Amino acid sequence: MDIFETKTYDSGRDLMDNLSKEAFLLSENPSEDNEFVKEKNSLIEVGFSYFDIGLKPQIKMFSETKTVFFGINQKLECISYQNRNKLFSNSLSFPLYEILADSCSEFVVCICELEILVYKKSGIFLWKMGFGDIVDDYSLSDEKTIIVKTADGNITEFYLSSGKVK
Repeated sequence: MDIFETKTYDSGRDLMDNLSKEAFLLSENPSEDNEFVKEKNSLIEVGFSYFDIGLKPQIKMFSETKTVFFGINQKLECISYQNRNKLFSNSLSFPLYEILADSCSEFVVCICELEILVYKKSGIFLWKMGFGDIVDDYSLSDEKTIIVKTADGNITEFYLSSGKVK
């Protein structure tokens, strides 16, 4: 169910003309220089309008809680696809690299350029941690931790539930 069909459009008008009335739209400053992308599966449709800095739209769906996390660049949103309402909309301090889920899909980890943010899959914010250098590598472990390596070579492992260092 986490599989989405991706379609790109040449203009904001084309994107808008091809979004359903129930679709969600995540948009940065409107410009015809933006990238225009629609992500769709049988349950939800999301349009993205964003300035291309080399990052792709991120989307992660959780059927148990009927929530979807999605973001691009410095925008992150979480919605309930069952109720069709927005649970939160955040402006991030740094560009979003990736949205991950642990092996049990209990936690959602948003990897940004200089920080990570952790949520419950229901959309509840748990914690965030900033770094003094760019996040260079990261991995989730089976022990409900995340290991983060920064460009300066520092490696730190955090518990997903609390943010405490292991």
